[in-house]
Amino acid sequence: MAAFFVQTSGGDLSQGDLLPDCPIPEFPADFGGPGTTNVPFRVGDLIIVTQSCDLANRKAPLIALCPIFGIPALIEVDDRFQKPKELENLRKGRYEGLYMLASPDNPNNNLDARIVDFLMAR
Repeated sequence: MAAFFVQTSGGDLSQGDLLPDCPIPEFPADFGGPGTTNVPFRVGDLIIVTQSCDLANRKAPLIALCPIFGIPALIEVDDRFQKPKELENLRKGRYEGLYMLASPDNPNNNLDARIVDFLMAR
């Protein structure tokens, strides 16, 4: 079976590239005011959602990223996904703003699937 994801390196980015352990800035409410020079950050996994052609042709002034995480992290913030029926509904695309992808490490194991959060409100 062919690999579902392929690890790459270099400066060229494409839609769908996973950025594991990426620093994510968390701007404080008073950012930009006097004395706010440091920006705290957390680390998380992100996926590029900007179209590859826009990236290649340098038509995108910013790169759009969304958080991506495993099912256990989803259950941590929303326990309704403990039910297999709700995970199946998620897989079928019945939850706005959430999209399930096969695991990059083990695509045949549905429990290792990754969830892309397009709303980022969780």
